Amino acid sequence: MAALAQPVPQEAEIAEVVAAVPAPKGVRLKRIFFDNDHAGDPAIRVIFTLTRRGPSDKARMSTLTDFRIAVRDRLWDLQTGRIPYVRFQ
Repeated sequence: MAALAQPVPQEAEIAEVVAAVPAPKGVRLKRIFFDNDHAGDPAIRVIFTLTRRGPSDKARMSTLTDFRIAVRDRLWDLQTGRIPYVRFQ
């Protein structure tokens, strides 16, 4: 029998924090979930999709990196005890 998913108390707050960071054009939130990382520490995983096809130039990569860091830093500031991981698909 599958284990029942345990709700994370800060789930709504985390979703609000992620939504508060302005996403670059062509970036959309796909999923936020909670699990453990490779070392067994609690983690917050935020997955964004890239909806805009276009050149992967230096300016675009810089914009995406800045966005990823901004989301990660805001999640760190919450001090949830979970390590934030922000990725693009």
